[in-house]
Amino acid sequence: FIPALTDRGITLEDARNYAPIGCIELTVPGKANPHAASGWFNSLKCLELAIFDGCDPRTGRQMGPHTGSLVELDSFEAFFAAYCQQVETFAHRMVNCCNHGERAQQVGGPLPCWSVMTDDCIARGRDITDGGAVYNYQSVCFLGNANTADALMAIKTLVFEKKLVSPADMLAALRANFDGFEALRQMILNESPKYGNDNAEVDALARRVADQFIDVMDTMRCAYDGRYFVHLFSFLMNVPFGRDVGATPDGRRHEEPLAYSLSPHQGRDVEGVTAALNSLARLPHDRAAGATAAILDLNPDLLKGPAGVHRLTQLTQTAIAMGVGQLQWNVTSVERLIQAQQDPETYGNIAVRVAGYSQMFKLVPKDLQDHIIARTKHDH
Repeated sequence: FIPALTDRGITLEDARNYAPIGCIELTVPGKANPHAASGWFNSLKCLELAIFDGCDPRTGRQMGPHTGSLVELDSFEAFFAAYCQQVETFAHRMVNCCNHGERAQQVGGPLPCWSVMTDDCIARGRDITDGGAVYNYQSVCFLGNANTADALMAIKTLVFEKKLVSPADMLAALRANFDGFEALRQMILNESPKYGNDNAEVDALARRVADQFIDVMDTMRCAYDGRYFVHLFSFLMNVPFGRDVGATPDGRRHEEPLAYSLSPHQGRDVEGVTAALNSLARLPHDRAAGATAAILDLNPDLLKGPAGVHRLTQLTQTAIAMGVGQLQWNVTSVERLIQAQQDPETYGNIAVRVAGYSQMFKLVPKDLQDHIIARTKHDH
């Protein structure tokens, strides 16, 4: 895991801080060779490539297939089809890498101790890396769901339906990282609905994005005819993966982190915690066999006293009843986190929920601290 981060320009010291154990992978103990989190997929990068005809606008490199640029596509559905083509192309490339990795493990690193503790390796006379386990599958992580939905919503409403923004102006704004286009960016932020606010239309796009990727991965097979399962889960990669994507039509600037897992993009869920839960519940948790995750942040004032405890219990029980997967609560205020960031030796011992695990705030890398601070602290 650490090499995957250091390859992205993160120092080794910071990479160690990035990598505590505490993920959410589902498996069947003693029966499976799960290959949890064997691939990471950035849906927002695919959307960026769909906008620019498969070309990375920052490097000029043709990374994906030619699907037509935004100015050449005459409808939202045509644009969404271009996005889906980019997703399918890169899903095949990811699976090819994952399968090569699985074969390399089989050839170069058999695991006899693990094998004797796993059904049915002894009965089959095969190592766990060689198809001996009862279940053999790989799980891949899907990142950028909320941002992709917000960006699609902006393109759908502002470009194709209301025609408030021309495709050419949108392309120019994205190429410029919104420099000189702040009025357009504010229109995107304020006039286009955002996932996390109980808006059925944008939530439906978020579900469509997740369903499409799951549908694609359901057609893929790993070694020994194993399945590919989807994690709707980013772990910590939403921060470094944001550096790989330029400005996007959801109003996000280049290098800003993606939203954490299935949580709304930081600061955009403004209608309260129950609205955020309603949006979250519309995602296909039951189809993501690798598991799903979200963090919702609550202001401590919301949970004061016996009434606050009862309120948190109700929220948790409601989320479970609505079919939400793993849901993590973070109870803190922006002021307290800024205090901990500015004076870590005095105030930095505050515990925060990071991404499947909790950590003292002072031990969290600065860019991840900023992301946690930016997440909405719901007070109603």
